[in-house]
Amino acid sequence: MLPVDNVVSNAVDPLTPSIEAFGHMRVRIGQREVALGSPRQRALFAVLLISVGKTVPVHDIINCIWGPAPPSAVTGTLHSYVSRLRKAISDVLTTRHEILVSMRHAAPGYQLDISPEGTDVHRFEQLVESGRTHFSAGDLPEARRDLDRAMALWTDTPYSELASYDFAALEASRLDQLRLQALQIWADACLHLGAHDEVVRELSKEIRRNPMLERLGSQLMLAQYHSGSPAEALMTYERIRSHVSAELGADTSKELQEIHQSILRQDLPVVPPRPLLESRPVVLTAPSVRTNPVQANPVQAGPVQATPVQADPVHARPVGTSPAVPAPVSADVPVRPRPRPRPAGAVPPIGSLIGREREMEQLRSMVTGDFPRRTVLITGEQGIGKTRLLKELARELGPDRPEVIWAHCTGRGSRRTWGQVVQKVLRVRGNALHGCSSGAGPGTPPPHECHRPSDGDLGQAHLDDTAYQQAVVHLLLTAAADEPLVIVLEDLHLADTHTLELLRLLTMEGQEAHLVVLATVQEHSLARLPDLRRATADLLRTDGVGNLHLTALSPVQAHALIHELHEAPVPWHHVSFLHRATGGNPYLLTALARHEDLTNVHKDLLASLSFDVRTVLLSRLAEHPLEAIAVLEVCAVMGPVIDHYLLTSVLDQRGMTGTVKEALDTGLLTRNPADPGDLRFSQYLIRDYLLAGLDAVLKAQLHLSIAQALAERTAHSSRSVVGPDLTHHCTQAAVALDPHEAVQPMIALADRAEALKRWGEVVMWLAQASAVLRSRPLRGEAVHADRALQERLARVRATCFRCPTSRPCPKAENSNAILRRNLPGACYTPRPATMITAARQET
Repeated sequence: MLPVDNVVSNAVDPLTPSIEAFGHMRVRIGQREVALGSPRQRALFAVLLISVGKTVPVHDIINCIWGPAPPSAVTGTLHSYVSRLRKAISDVLTTRHEILVSMRHAAPGYQLDISPEGTDVHRFEQLVESGRTHFSAGDLPEARRDLDRAMALWTDTPYSELASYDFAALEASRLDQLRLQALQIWADACLHLGAHDEVVRELSKEIRRNPMLERLGSQLMLAQYHSGSPAEALMTYERIRSHVSAELGADTSKELQEIHQSILRQDLPVVPPRPLLESRPVVLTAPSVRTNPVQANPVQAGPVQATPVQADPVHARPVGTSPAVPAPVSADVPVRPRPRPRPAGAVPPIGSLIGREREMEQLRSMVTGDFPRRTVLITGEQGIGKTRLLKELARELGPDRPEVIWAHCTGRGSRRTWGQVVQKVLRVRGNALHGCSSGAGPGTPPPHECHRPSDGDLGQAHLDDTAYQQAVVHLLLTAAADEPLVIVLEDLHLADTHTLELLRLLTMEGQEAHLVVLATVQEHSLARLPDLRRATADLLRTDGVGNLHLTALSPVQAHALIHELHEAPVPWHHVSFLHRATGGNPYLLTALARHEDLTNVHKDLLASLSFDVRTVLLSRLAEHPLEAIAVLEVCAVMGPVIDHYLLTSVLDQRGMTGTVKEALDTGLLTRNPADPGDLRFSQYLIRDYLLAGLDAVLKAQLHLSIAQALAERTAHSSRSVVGPDLTHHCTQAAVALDPHEAVQPMIALADRAEALKRWGEVVMWLAQASAVLRSRPLRGEAVHADRALQERLARVRATCFRCPTSRPCPKAENSNAILRRNLPGACYTPRPATMITAARQET
């Protein structure tokens, strides 16, 4: 990176006031420095500097420096600090500079005015934004240069001398996050420019300081691998994995794991120096004919499809490669013609793969690149677009394309699956295969005769499995000996272990044949089927096998897809809602975005679901055991964000046999990457669907169990107020259960608070319990329970808040503050004993 002195000296005029916030805060002009004074006086300057050009109210300044309990004479002290700072600045700055920097009173507070170019923080933010813009535009050298200059300004933690102040710590944290984003973009630019050694040098220091940065860790592993140090890349992965496991008790991200596996197989794709905007037809070549990567032109390493939408360059990228950067369009680069307008709601045609351009390029590289794979597994959740991607590849194979054989795994034995393949191969190339089974071994019938066992023998091998596998492999390799052949196996997760063993054997022995096998796998099935998981792992460890993992569409890609469907601009709030509801799943997103009026979809999501979408959701849930579905139902009742530990408490309280791990294995529930203790549904649509199917009584019982777990946690932790959550669950429990039973968690908390003489909490919980009771029509026991609550409230107020009516009661004001924070609209005022007696008579 660039030296710091060059950056600072070239950034501003030497006579311009310069304010440095990185490290020890300084204000200087030329060789003269302003004496900022005592720590609190320096904190005042920092508060105004963070909001430079804006008025900071006096109340906010006092709260930032002295906290919520300032001394009585704090206003006078603040005025004194302001006066000293003004004098210190005026002693150093000449008349010419008073225009450029000043501290003035601006009701209702103070404001610091200075030229933005005079602060190193502003220059840092400006350079980061400029680098991000150049990166998005495809100007990689300029992006790298700007980010080099930005990172050179970072000499130390911002406002490090004021780390004990919350406002300074928050601002330093914000800037550090911006620095990490800049470092990620800089690393991506360097990887595309081939500066692997520089990436290794800079990111190694960052990963040593914080091994939790998995995104930077993946970039470091890429750079180490491509700089000729795969062993160091493996050590980096192990360092990150062990740290994440020790600190969080969790595994590393899927992206990092798949890069690790690619390094072990030594098939990590070379990062291209620059992507193209030109789309060329794919030509399937024999695996035995390979180009020397040293002599090949890197620009012609593989065809690249045009990118109609620029996704987030930092986060949206395929596994194992750095994100592609769209190059600027010039007159010499052919541009794909604009498609004809379609009616709103029409499905985009094959060939317009919105948001899958990079995945499509990676698949092309695996199939037709210099080092093609003999078998490629396309993994992802249901509806993520695996089959659509394969159909697009088959379409691109050109007019002289090879035969593409499609087969579906049915879960009824390997003979049925491979029997489909053999029959179709015989239909298209039967003449070339006459007598080919002779090489399978003496006494072995042709495989097209072996795949039909009797009905009572389905899935059982009435012949030796090894002989059958050898016969199938011999037939397919013979069929692909002279002409290319592509076999597509859909739903490989439904296959048995014999099917995967035959596929592995075919991959191992098909080195000289023009044969490629493409298979789709639903990743959540691997988590719940140990045998399938082990067989798939063995297959992935085989030489010549590649893996392409499809992830959900980003919000930007979802917006492009919806715009393509409607052929008109779509409000962003509709896009955001649909993306949250579907989790970026292309199938669900397309199904919902077909509606011409997205406002109705927003109002009633479930009513907008078509029959086929409901069937898909139902079949997805039916794949999992009832114990896991029961856990998901509890999660749906808990809310959009699920606390892992609270969920465990509810499951233990209800004696449920399902576990959180089983729910996570379904793929319908995921961890929050920012906070592993928080869980959430991968698609909010699943949560709404589960809630709609729950029995009203069961739902109310679950709400009550959650309220009891919340109350139990409150009683044994330092958190004394969980009012909004507890009130919500108690109110929902009162819908179908006895209201008196529904408010028992609140009554228990009121009893505990009264024993500890926390009268404000007693009044809060009793008032909330009364509000829950009165939210439903009072009948039977609820009438007596409400009367008892009112009498108890009156007794607590009479006992603890006997204050003269001529002046306000501080205890009552404190309790009103708690009520307003936890129960909007609920407050009270102290009443004399006569009013209490009258209230009792009324009840």
